[in-house]
Amino acid sequence: MATEETRLKGLLGGQAAGKLAKHRQIETVGELLDFWPRRYRTAAPDLGCPRPGDFLVAVARVEHAETRTMKSRRGRMLEATITDGRSRMRVTFFDARGHEHKLVAGREFLFAGTVSEYRSVTQLAHPGYASLEEAAALGELGDADHTGLIPIYRHVPGVHPWTITRCVRLVLGHLDGVVDAVPEAVRTRRGLLDRRSALRAIHAPRDHADVEAGRERLRYEEALVLQCILGQRRRAAAAVVTQGRAPPRGWPARSLRRAAALRADAGTAAGRSRDPRRDGPPDPHAPPPAGRGRLGQDDRRPARDARRGRQRGTGGAPRADRGARRPARRVDHRHAR
Repeated sequence: MATEETRLKGLLGGQAAGKLAKHRQIETVGELLDFWPRRYRTAAPDLGCPRPGDFLVAVARVEHAETRTMKSRRGRMLEATITDGRSRMRVTFFDARGHEHKLVAGREFLFAGTVSEYRSVTQLAHPGYASLEEAAALGELGDADHTGLIPIYRHVPGVHPWTITRCVRLVLGHLDGVVDAVPEAVRTRRGLLDRRSALRAIHAPRDHADVEAGRERLRYEEALVLQCILGQRRRAAAAVVTQGRAPPRGWPARSLRRAAALRADAGTAAGRSRDPRRDGPPDPHAPPPAGRGRLGQDDRRPARDARRGRQRGTGGAPRADRGARRPARRVDHRHAR
C-alpha cells in the first residue's frame, strides 16, 4: 500500500517516474494525484482544429493507409489518412514495419503526437497510438464498451497520455490512509465527497457530473486550508503583548490620533475592527484606508521631524549631505565700470 508521501520510483519503475520527475517535477504519489487532467474527451472521433506545434490527443478513424518505397533512402514508409467525419489529417511513419498491419482502414485509434505541416498539409509524424480496446484495457476509458471520459493530461515528453493514465490508476489502486483535511461533519452538511473519492472522480470519471463533484470537493478543501492558516496567523498576532507608551502632546498627538482613526475606519470597513482594550499590535491583514494613502511605520515621521526642527521637502534646516554653501564671487572694483 502507498500514501501520498510515497515515492513514485518504487511504484511505477524508473523510466516513467524519471520522466515525470525530470519534465514536471512529480516525485511523490500526492504530486501525481495533484496533476489534474487539462480536459476530457469522449470516445467519439474528434480531431478538432489543431495548429502546427500543438500536442494532439484525439480519437480518429483510419480512412486510408498505404506503404511505398522511399526514393532517398532504403526502406518503406507508411502514409495514412485519419478522419473524424468532418476533417482529415495525414499520419506518416518512415518505417512501416509494425504499423502496416495495425493501421487498417475502418479501425479507430487514440492518437497522440505533435502536429506539424508538410507541403501545406497538416500531419502527425510518428505519433503514438492505441486501439480503443487497448486503451480500455489500460484503463484509459471507462469500460469495455468505450463509455466514460478520456482524461487528457498536460504533455510529458517521452510519455504517452495513456501511460500517464495507467500510472494514475495504479497509484489510486495502491493508495491507502488518505488524510482528509475536511471534517466528516462538514462534508455531510455540504454534500461533499471524501478526498479519495474526489481524486478518483477527477482522474477516472464516468461523466462530467463526476468531474464537477470532484473539483468542487478539492476546491473547497483548498479554500478551507487557506482560511485556517490565515486564522492561525491572526490568532498568533493577537497573542503578542506589547509595552504601552505615553502619547506625546501637541501637534504629534493630534497627528497620531488622526492616523489611529484612519486605521480604525479601515478595520471597521473590512469587518475586523481592533479592540482598543487589547495590548497588542493591529491586525496585519487589515487593508489600508481607501483613498487616503497607505499608512505604515512612517506615520510618526512628519510630526517627529517638525518637533525636532526638520521638515521634509522644501524649507527647514538644510540637509548635511547637500554640501557647504557656495561662497560669493569676489569682485575687483578696480576693474569694474
